[in-house]
This record gives sequence, structure tokens and C-alpha cells, in this order.
Amino acid sequence: MKSNILKYGVISVFILLYLIVSTISMIHSIDFFSLSNSYHMALSLATAFEVGQVAALCGILILDKTNKTIVWSLFILLTSMQIMSNVYFSFKNMGDFSTWSELFGLIDEDASVQKRALSIISGGILPVVSLGFIKSLVDYIKPESNSNQEQPVQLIEKETAQVKNEEPVEEAEPLQNSEPAEKTLVTKQVEQVKKSDDHYSIWKKNKK
Repeated sequence: MKSNILKYGVISVFILLYLIVSTISMIHSIDFFSLSNSYHMALSLATAFEVGQVAALCGILILDKTNKTIVWSLFILLTSMQIMSNVYFSFKNMGDFSTWSELFGLIDEDASVQKRALSIISGGILPVVSLGFIKSLVDYIKPESNSNQEQPVQLIEKETAQVKNEEPVEEAEPLQNSEPAEKTLVTKQVEQVKKSDDHYSIWKKNKK
């Protein structure tokens, strides 16, 4: 009971964190897609890119029959678009960042460089964090049936090999006084002829 509560608690935390981060990332993407689309179309594109990014990641992790090259290409493309969208939103809505520049020693740099660096750090990390949460969730709930089925087979093969190695090898005993069957038959016939000759000579002597 406690193990089930812990399992579903961990799954719920991963899902909640992913939903929060992915929702913020999707809202940031809407502002980027609005540059060339209406609001409703931008909303649809942002949602589709977010869902497609997760689908591509799941395809890489758990699907065996898909073409990994195509899935990886889509995953990299969608992730790059998400990162660019979040960086654009952060750059557009940037407030006063002079304190941050002073903290990291960038106050002497040009203002546009400081703003660009902060936009990349604050916006580009959101899609990566979102993917990290969903990958952790998939790894946690991924079935381990294949590994569990392979373990007994490997144990049986290992035990069989050990038994074969432990069996004593019986050395073949050398054949002693072995003669071909034909030679044995000829010898018996010769002996019988000799015996018959002996009996004949004894009978002949007695007759005389």
C-alpha cells in the first residue's frame, strides 16, 4: 500500500512540474508565432509544437518500430523552435537587468549583449527543463518486462554451461586383444579341422 502511494505520488509530482513548465513555455511560444499568424493560429501552433515535442521524445524512448533518424530530426527541430520562442519572449519583455549584469560582471558590456545573454539563460532553459521532467516520468513508469524475461533465460544458460563443465570426461579405454570378426571365425574353423584330424589319426591307429 505504501509503495503504491509513493509511486503515484512521484508520478503526480513529475506530471505537475511538467504541466507548469510546459504551459509557461507554450504561452511564450504564442507571442513568437503571433509575429506571422493570428492569435488563434499562434495558440494552435504553440500547442502543437509542445505536444509534438513530447511525442517525439516518447518515440525516442519507448517506441522500437519508428525510424529513429526521423524522430530525432523532429525532436531537435521542435526543441530548437521552442527554445527560440522562449528566448524571443524573454528578450521582448525584459525589464531592468542592471543588477544581474553587475552580479556577473557584464556591466561593462554593451546593453544589447547583456539583454541577449539574459534572454538566452532565462528563456532557453524552459523547454529543456520541461523535457527533463517528462523523460524522468517515462523512465520511472517504463515497463521492465523485457529485462525480467531475459534474466531467467540467462540464468538457465549459465547453469547449463556450468553443468557441462563439471561433467567428467570419460577416456576411451584402449582395445586390447581385439581381432577382426573374420579372423576369429577362420581361427575357429582351423582349430575344428585340427581336432578332426587328431580324432582321425587316433581312430586309424586303433584300427591297426
